Amino acid sequence: MIRKYLTLIFIIILASFLRLYKLDTVPVSMFGDEMDVGYQAYSILKTGKDYYGNFMPFHFHSIAEWRTPAYIYSAVPTVAIFGITPLGVRLPAAIFGILGVIGFYFLIKQIRLTYLGIKGSSLETIASFLLAISPWHIQYSRAGFEVTQMLFFLIFGIFFFFESFKKNSKFLLVSAAFFGLMPWVYSTAKLFTPMLVIFLILIFSRNLSKLDKRNLAGSILVFALFIVPLVFTILFGGGAQRFSYISVFSDPTIKHEVGVARDIDGWGNNVFSRAFHNKFTFWGEAVIDNFLNSFSNNFLFVGGDINLRVEI
Repeated sequence: MIRKYLTLIFIIILASFLRLYKLDTVPVSMFGDEMDVGYQAYSILKTGKDYYGNFMPFHFHSIAEWRTPAYIYSAVPTVAIFGITPLGVRLPAAIFGILGVIGFYFLIKQIRLTYLGIKGSSLETIASFLLAISPWHIQYSRAGFEVTQMLFFLIFGIFFFFESFKKNSKFLLVSAAFFGLMPWVYSTAKLFTPMLVIFLILIFSRNLSKLDKRNLAGSILVFALFIVPLVFTILFGGGAQRFSYISVFSDPTIKHEVGVARDIDGWGNNVFSRAFHNKFTFWGEAVIDNFLNSFSNNFLFVGGDINLRVEI
């Protein structure tokens, strides 16, 4: 049994080394968001409240914004052991990063066997190895970021979704729980998680129709138990603050830019100018530009992220 997974064990050891070695000193110091996680986790540990006095909040009221709660709560045990230190704040990200590599191995294996019909174990080995050494994944595993935690829930959500088709439909309940937790980890998951779930339902509707109806109903209930409180916090509790802060749709400069564009083209404020220069065209252009910039040479290899990390 051990020999069968000897390569996976090596990959896990490599992934662990790359994510845990000198975690308390590399990066050299904590930046502002990491310090915020540490103080929020410490406040929960000592008082059961965030540092604004909200008891066991669904979203944490931080100085700059409202934050999703899952990573902060997961940091409470490590902060209790190591204090508000780089190790105490970063260790959950590293652990979820390692678990994500393991989960990715079994997800790719599952896809290979069930849907691709490819023999041999090299595909999942190569995939998990590449994730283990991925600079992107290593970076986010070595800082107090929520991304590796969200990726962990995503991988296992898809894994148990597929597992419910071939072994036991009760696994669909587990999948629903993983998907339901994703929006509590990272703000952007509030948008793409429902889209992903709808996509999976449409693509695999035939497989789902063959499952036990009680488990199907239970999965819907489990997912709703996670999502309904989230909807409430988005509408009434500051849960949408992060999205409104970074969204192009709430950019206060759009109105001015539209007016300037109409003046420059020389058409005045007639119907043609309004058709080509309005908030919808500016929003569309901004979304496309932001998407393409993520794959640009400047972002990937030269300038990097313009959002600088302020170290403490």
